[in-house]
Amino acid sequence: MQGIKKVFAFCLVMVMLLGIVTACSKTDKPATQTQTETPKTQATDTGKTQTQEPAKETTQEQEVYTLKLCSEFAPEHVFAQTFYAMSDEMKERSNGRLILQYYPNNQLGTESELWQAVTVDAHDMLTVGAGVCATTFPLISVLNAPYLFRDYDHAMKVFNGPIAQEIFDRMAEACNGRIVGALYAGYRHSFTVKTPIEKVEDFKGLKLRVPEQPILIDLFNAFGASAMPMDFGEVYLALQQGVLDAAEQPASFYVAGKWQDVTKYMCKTAHVCEVAMVCISEAKYKALPDDLRELFDECMEKYCKQASETVYSEEEAQIQWLIDDCGIICSEPDLEPFRKIVVENVLPKYSGDWEDYYERISAVK
Repeated sequence: MQGIKKVFAFCLVMVMLLGIVTACSKTDKPATQTQTETPKTQATDTGKTQTQEPAKETTQEQEVYTLKLCSEFAPEHVFAQTFYAMSDEMKERSNGRLILQYYPNNQLGTESELWQAVTVDAHDMLTVGAGVCATTFPLISVLNAPYLFRDYDHAMKVFNGPIAQEIFDRMAEACNGRIVGALYAGYRHSFTVKTPIEKVEDFKGLKLRVPEQPILIDLFNAFGASAMPMDFGEVYLALQQGVLDAAEQPASFYVAGKWQDVTKYMCKTAHVCEVAMVCISEAKYKALPDDLRELFDECMEKYCKQASETVYSEEEAQIQWLIDDCGIICSEPDLEPFRKIVVENVLPKYSGDWEDYYERISAVK
């Protein structure tokens, strides 16, 4: 009897074990998806099904686009401050994908050197005057024509309007330099070390610094001076040591260069309305993805407008500061004799390069 009970107990244990094994073999696998799992589908509002990709963790770094911008402006100049602020916004809004690096004081080369480098895509960006661009693309020198712009509003309406854009597009196609921003820098005036300028004849024989721009060289030679092209960074010492008798610049540049320390007289010749242009290599510009190019354009327009308005609003006050606080003696001559010389002796040399743009710009209201 006891033997039968042992056999029965043994059989009962075996049946229970068999049931457990069978139950385990039928349980679901853990509810985790692998990377090879077939994507689920969801219904769209059209009744069709659409593949829904699984969430992915991006491990590959996004490409970063870095642009190097160099100019003559010292870090404390309003334009340099503009570029720093612009750089911060570009970086923040692009999540670090668009980096604008600013190099002040011509650290990477002179304006002329950098312009030539941009034309062969050997440099990214610079600030440049129309006169420098004209050494490669003569048409753009019309934007630097003496006594062309009536006032600030006239100048900025042209530089930010369709006429200038036509010129910029043609230059980008011809020599790889695209203008993407316009910075009003103020009217150019004349500054002397020893003698005041009361009339155009007073320029006769003066050694006067100009940037390396043919139209400004021709202008002051026509006034009777001896125009001497020189890099901005060399002017202070040249004025101090007597190598130069005079120089010309907008008031904001004059103050930035501390020329008030080595000159005594200012003459409000207002011979050119200076607009510094921000230029980028066309190849570099086109290489930006659409979203970054849109951000770049938006920031450039925003900050150039702000900086231009700042310079314009402070221009006369800055000149008054030079008079009141620095002891600069200022004269305001009759400008009609200056304009007459320009019309008779300067404009005819360039009219062949300008097509009908001089007349079109003059007619802008």
